[in-house]
Amino acid sequence: MLVACAAGETPEQQLRAWVAQGEAAVESRSVSGFAAQVSARYRDRQGRNRRQLLALAARYFLGHRDIHLLTRIRRIELIDRQRARLTLLVAMAGRPFPDPQRLPGFRADLYRFQLALAREQGEWRLTGAEWRRSSWPAFLE
Repeated sequence: MLVACAAGETPEQQLRAWVAQGEAAVESRSVSGFAAQVSARYRDRQGRNRRQLLALAARYFLGHRDIHLLTRIRRIELIDRQRARLTLLVAMAGRPFPDPQRLPGFRADLYRFQLALAREQGEWRLTGAEWRRSSWPAFLE
């Protein structure tokens, strides 16, 4: 399932829908759903290409029977009509997240993602990514 750039939607709305689609693909452990969002031109600073990123995702999916995500979009930057950058905070856990006031004590892996996207044939696709560990205080600010 791809998020088509629907008439009338702003680029920001399209990118928010892209994030929601990615979240659904990861939570359902769908390599094909995740792959649909990644450009054939994907490359990151660690030298990974699309195939290597998808292999990394597949290993994660195999190692985690249940995946629950909590995402926060920190920034959407439209570089031009065809390119964008997103700053995304993601909490990853093996069980559903509690009420917001209980999050700081909840055990989860937290990451800050810097994502580069490009519009290809009318669809937003991931062309690059960097990620690092984060914390609940950064996530909740």
